[in-house]
Amino acid sequence: MTKKPTIEVADGALDNIPEDEREDVLKLIQESFEGFDPREPPGKPVLALEPGTTTCPICDGPLELAGESHGHIFLECEACDECFGTVAQ
Repeated sequence: MTKKPTIEVADGALDNIPEDEREDVLKLIQESFEGFDPREPPGKPVLALEPGTTTCPICDGPLELAGESHGHIFLECEACDECFGTVAQ
């Protein structure tokens, strides 16, 4: 069984990509998620954080804003490459 997911790009996630290349990047993202088994989705899960957390709970590295979408904030730790999510305050 295959599933075609809806891809939503977090606000600001493509800001560093030149505007004339964004459509191609979005197409590559969409293609990377096509035809996957829903029991084994691609990527890794986003771990939940308490609102206001500024350091990585895994390695104590600083968290950087990766994007925002639908009232949620996504943070990334460059030190250990983990992704986190929390509710926007």
